[in-house]
Amino acid sequence: MAYEAEIDRSYLGSLERGEKNPTVRLLFRIADVLQCTVPDLVTKSAAPVPKNLPRGRKSKRGQGE
Repeated sequence: MAYEAEIDRSYLGSLERGEKNPTVRLLFRIADVLQCTVPDLVTKSAAPVPKNLPRGRKSKRGQGE
């Protein structure tokens, strides 16, 4: 997608993580690549936010006991 929008992959990643703010022109290029509208990109979705996975390793309890 970054290649088709003519932007660097790392810059696209920083946009996805919310670390950078895109220009309006860039929003139009990304929307064009995704075949959607700019409002589709910038409005919040009604979909529920997925929960993060638990951190750390699984405990060894129950394995081979």
